[in-house]
Amino acid sequence: MIRRGLGPRGVVLVLSLATVAVAARAHAQDGLSEELLGRSLEGEEASDDERRAWGLVLADKPIEARELADRVVAGSPRSFVGHFVLGWVQHYNEANFARALFHYNTALELYEA
Repeated sequence: MIRRGLGPRGVVLVLSLATVAVAARAHAQDGLSEELLGRSLEGEEASDDERRAWGLVLADKPIEARELADRVVAGSPRSFVGHFVLGWVQHYNEANFARALFHYNTALELYEA
């Protein structure tokens, strides 16, 4: 099913993760910050690999983030964090908007499920 809009929950999810990404890039240029990783997925259960994949996005290491997120999704296809990281990297670093949209939509569907 192709979604035409994110809906209120999707917008909140995207905005909160984007806000954390902007803050992290401003304050954690020297590597992964456990404090920021904890805040980025606060209130959500996430595996260590999911947290590390999002941390790699925050640390501006898109290739490593994509590779780890690919492994996360391969091992757990219902990982909304894995799909969100793949969408983020495809969108902002690889300019593959069709793949980004696919992963964003998948992440949103899994998040809302």
